[in-house]
Amino acid sequence: MTLKDHLKRALVSVPALHDLTAKLRTRQAVFGKAYAYPDTWGSAESASGRGSELGATSALRAWLPDLFQELGVTSVVDAPCGDWNWMKQVDLTGIDYTGLDIVPEVIARNQDRYTSANVRFQVADLTRDPFPGADLVICRDCTIHLSFRDIGLMIENFRISGATWLLMTNSPDITRNKNQLTGLNWRALNMQIAPFDFPVSTQMTDDNYPDEHLQTTLWRFADIPVQPH
Repeated sequence: MTLKDHLKRALVSVPALHDLTAKLRTRQAVFGKAYAYPDTWGSAESASGRGSELGATSALRAWLPDLFQELGVTSVVDAPCGDWNWMKQVDLTGIDYTGLDIVPEVIARNQDRYTSANVRFQVADLTRDPFPGADLVICRDCTIHLSFRDIGLMIENFRISGATWLLMTNSPDITRNKNQLTGLNWRALNMQIAPFDFPVSTQMTDDNYPDEHLQTTLWRFADIPVQPH
């Protein structure tokens, strides 16, 4: 292992070094770059990347209204909401919806285009900022960009909000989760193995990626172990 590899491991695994790195290289600045250069994540359709294209979300978009009804969901926090390319196609009738994102320019654009009586948007760092409580938190294609520490902080911040349900990206085929500094690069994660150890879930839908097996999976917060952070 090279000196550079050792340094990367220390930065991502030692809390004090991790947090210092986050101060020097803020999450807002990191993800703001993706929207400043719209082809960063390889999609001509959505600045939020291929996972936010309509083709990648067809099964999820069809499933969500039925899931809302089944769970009795009347309020949703979508964190992060990105550029709202796919969610704008979901039937949100009867749903009080709040979209959160760390990039102010994205939120301002969404507010101008999509705000309505039951749809609102606000800027938030998901690892620390308070936000409105909801029945369900949707967190799709976010953990794949975050360090383990930031994932733990985010999940516990979600829990504090009082939400009952969490709908999150999961890759059950992964046998060992890889840590990385929070950034634009991504890797698939299995939330059902260490260090997250979520319980096995029976409710999920496949995301329609052409070359990756990712699922959007449902858990009850009461069943999720407290996350290290």
